[in-house]
Amino acid sequence: MKPNSFHPVTITVLIAVLVAPGAGGAAPSAPAAAPDFVLLKRDSGEPVKLADFAGEIIVLDFFAYWCGPCRKSAVEIEGGIQKYYAAKQGNPQGVPVRVVSVNIEQDNPRQTDKYIRETGAEFVLNDLGGKLLEKFGGVATPFIVVIDGSRATRETPDFRVLHKSEGFEGTKKLRELIDGIKPPPRRASISLREPGAAVAAATGAPVARAGEVSFETMLASDIKITSSAFSYGQKQGGTEWKLNYTYGTIGEDYEPFKEFDFFGTSACLYEEYNGGAASVRQKLSRSLTLSATGGGYVGFTDFRSVWLANYYKQQFDFVPGYEPPTPRGYNVSAGLRWEYQPTTGFVDASFLYANDEIAPGYEFDPFRGELVRGPEILKTYAPALKFENVLTSRIRALNEFQLTFTSGREVRYAYRGSVNVALGERCVWRTLGGYTQEDPTLRAWFVGSTLEFEIAPRWLLSISGLYYHDTGEIENSTLISTAAPGLETWRGGLGLRYVGEVSSFSLSAAPVWSDYEPVAVGTRPFTNLYKSRDWISLQAAWVIAF
Repeated sequence: MKPNSFHPVTITVLIAVLVAPGAGGAAPSAPAAAPDFVLLKRDSGEPVKLADFAGEIIVLDFFAYWCGPCRKSAVEIEGGIQKYYAAKQGNPQGVPVRVVSVNIEQDNPRQTDKYIRETGAEFVLNDLGGKLLEKFGGVATPFIVVIDGSRATRETPDFRVLHKSEGFEGTKKLRELIDGIKPPPRRASISLREPGAAVAAATGAPVARAGEVSFETMLASDIKITSSAFSYGQKQGGTEWKLNYTYGTIGEDYEPFKEFDFFGTSACLYEEYNGGAASVRQKLSRSLTLSATGGGYVGFTDFRSVWLANYYKQQFDFVPGYEPPTPRGYNVSAGLRWEYQPTTGFVDASFLYANDEIAPGYEFDPFRGELVRGPEILKTYAPALKFENVLTSRIRALNEFQLTFTSGREVRYAYRGSVNVALGERCVWRTLGGYTQEDPTLRAWFVGSTLEFEIAPRWLLSISGLYYHDTGEIENSTLISTAAPGLETWRGGLGLRYVGEVSSFSLSAAPVWSDYEPVAVGTRPFTNLYKSRDWISLQAAWVIAF
């Protein structure tokens, strides 16, 4: 069990942001004159003036490399607007369409260059400091402006602002606006063209595909755990889906605690785990996104369950009523994401249902002369609420609240918080913490921090630390209890990450020290299970986008 949580001051700030008036897209108004500008082209330093786009429709896409929504909208705009109208040789009236990406961030030019490569932005200007953005009335990014320059000439700069919005409303709305722009009569006769094969090929937003392979292992002197995961996903327009498969193994050197386990014998245990999941996200509107996930698994999910299942097998395998465990389960979840402040404020509401067939415990009732079987099915209901806010251009905060209702137990309250801070051009600091409570006695909390910095172009090094503490699980039996005692865990890690244009990979290693409190009398048979251990955690992942 790992708890989730957030800082009270951060919560107060986020609530204030949440109830503040929205800063959504600007309301439609009569076309106004576009402010004149002269900006430098990012790759060459060549000055570019508004008058240079005379006779064209211009789509200005203001962005910053640290803006997550900018990255998504830029890919769609480049494919669904720039390439789309380039293939069609302009809008239906023959007016050329030009997408101009405008960078407002003057710090960390390497990250900006990386953003440009990954989004495919073809024509980029620098508006360092966001002065032009301010002239258009923009505050947050992405900020989209559509300018009609079809009537403009170099001698008569007639540029009209037809649309501007904070946040991206999709290529469909932009196309409807662009397709309705008509040039003056003097140009119409020479601008019309016949559709060709390229028009059929230009079907809109491109398809983005990504595959990932990851491996993780946890090693102790008597336990070895591995997990390999494979995933593939696609994104086109407002639809995104992903498939995932996980294969895991658990190996243990089982050693009974002879003083309280007279029937137990040493054994080498080995179990396999297979799991799969599918998820889909569908953008319903500019500010609402619906998500759904479903998955299932077969096998033991943790080393503790394997140990306990073997204990009960050795104790009661010969007793009528004992059945070998077949752990399995499935889960479904649904969520709705609301972008209540364009590009800076998000709320996620979700609900999870899980049905788990676990390895049950057993007790022999001497008065009834029969074996008593513990709960075999656990049903879990977990509503959650998550707040994500960009507080400044360099600070992003995340707050999560969750309630968990599990059959046969009291409700569990969990809270998790994290803050990401860009300390400089090459350094990011991430902090996290959390708290969990379940009556009558469980209390758990954790804090952690990661510092990641660029050591060379595309190469990043990270140093991390995590501390976890809990008061122990709630007693689950009147005679022999499997409840874990209080636990303290320290973790320190070192990671290396490479971020390429097409593929990325990461490696990390972390020693983990776990220290259990002494077991209670009723838990003494599981002394060797709940003993302090030193672990080593190794992780590797490779992601390719195509």
